[in-house]
Amino acid sequence: MKKKRIIAKLLVIMMLVTLLPTRNVRAEDVSTTISPDALITHYTMENAGNKLTDVSGNGHDATLVGFESTDFMEENGSTVLSFTGDKAKYAKLPDGAVGDDETFTIEATFNTSTKANHWLYCLGTKENKWPDVKNYVFCNPRQGNGTMRYGIKDSNDEKLNETGSINTSTYNIVTAAFSDGMIDLYMNGKSVGSIAHTYKVQDIIQTASGAAITASGPAIIGYIGKSLYTPDPAFKGKVSEFKVYNYTLSAQEVAEKFGKIELTDTEIVDLAKKTLTIPNANDIRGNITLPDSTKEGAKITWQTSDSTVISVSKKTNTGYDDTPGGVVTRQVANKEVTITATITSGSVTDSKEIKVTVKAKPVTIKDSEYTDYLFTHFIGENGNIAEQIYFAASQDGFHWSDLNEGKSIMTSSLGDGGVRDPFILRSPDGDKFYQIATDLCIGGGTSWGESQSSGSKSLIIWESNDLVTWSNPRMVEVGVEGAGCVWAPEAIYDEKTGEYLVYWASMVSDE
Repeated sequence: MKKKRIIAKLLVIMMLVTLLPTRNVRAEDVSTTISPDALITHYTMENAGNKLTDVSGNGHDATLVGFESTDFMEENGSTVLSFTGDKAKYAKLPDGAVGDDETFTIEATFNTSTKANHWLYCLGTKENKWPDVKNYVFCNPRQGNGTMRYGIKDSNDEKLNETGSINTSTYNIVTAAFSDGMIDLYMNGKSVGSIAHTYKVQDIIQTASGAAITASGPAIIGYIGKSLYTPDPAFKGKVSEFKVYNYTLSAQEVAEKFGKIELTDTEIVDLAKKTLTIPNANDIRGNITLPDSTKEGAKITWQTSDSTVISVSKKTNTGYDDTPGGVVTRQVANKEVTITATITSGSVTDSKEIKVTVKAKPVTIKDSEYTDYLFTHFIGENGNIAEQIYFAASQDGFHWSDLNEGKSIMTSSLGDGGVRDPFILRSPDGDKFYQIATDLCIGGGTSWGESQSSGSKSLIIWESNDLVTWSNPRMVEVGVEGAGCVWAPEAIYDEKTGEYLVYWASMVSDE
């Protein structure tokens, strides 16, 4: 048995800034028996003026509120609309957008990593505070505990489904198939449950919006990117497509429609070549991660122009874990090194050169040169501003002074929108610092019970070379299924393998 037991994911791996994403799922990419004539409304994010164009030809253009041309962007050959969480930006769905009976299907293609009470879309327009919001249908793609929340409410009772989960690293497709007394829900082609009810959706729409064709044009029956609960944040993410079919899609149709997309070997290699990067390539101060494969199945091998500075070969350690390739040996001066990735899928092979700068090895600091202790912490639960990163300093470890006039040093709006239990780690060479923390904001409305059983499974990470200037935060999901929050993370450095080991505490469902 190896002497070391891996108890958490390696921080080296988590520090990859760019993931190798899967191809965006689009209806055009898959074979389907569904006729285009079945579409009542179809937004591909094609726009003109303040309108999202209904490309179905049925004239159900959505009215854009607050958006600018820069909010529309190109990704993988498709136009997407970026929702920044600004409440002043949303789209109005016109009367007729979901037809006039109880049998229809809404399909939305989106991407978000935010966990909040934000609605991707809703039917109904009357806004208020809880509990005075009534008559609506809504989709929250990722609520505080990480699951999708879909619901329908008449004037009294709300029916919910909270079982689906999205993939935050790519685009997702949520499908809601409506029929009399039932909403069947699917995430990326797979059933995630249903909602049985006794309501009439068209009655709810009429009651909630008073929808009718007027002399000034169609009334509004709902929104994309906006919640009806006024304290709720606006949707934060991207939308690439929004469709409404004029009938209830069956489970088989949904599954067939979102069948697996097969990439050719050339596409797999091209995708890997396009997205493969080395984080902080111009400022290397420690070992780097060299992946040997991609999610799509490409194999990667590595070469280096100077193995005395960057080694790409694995080292076998007897009775211990192996040392992976990517070990960096810093020199007395900065060194430029070219590492080359050879990418292969099937019979297709290509290569990519990545130039990196390995910084000179710093002078070792003597113990006698240290002057202060640094304490990183959060300050309470009074709103999400308290659950951020604060610094304090002490020269004796007993008497502490707040830094930055008592204001937060680092903040996170990712995930739950707050952080707790921070831990700071210095690199072995001494000139790189990592700050990791639990993604959690009790002051933002997350309960202790919810966070323990089904809270965020992510860490928030910052980097710095000098403790003054810090990187933007990034969120990395490390928790396991059936566990709650990733509590109080800490990290150590394994000098034998050159890897960081991150560990934490979580409550699991069977304990």
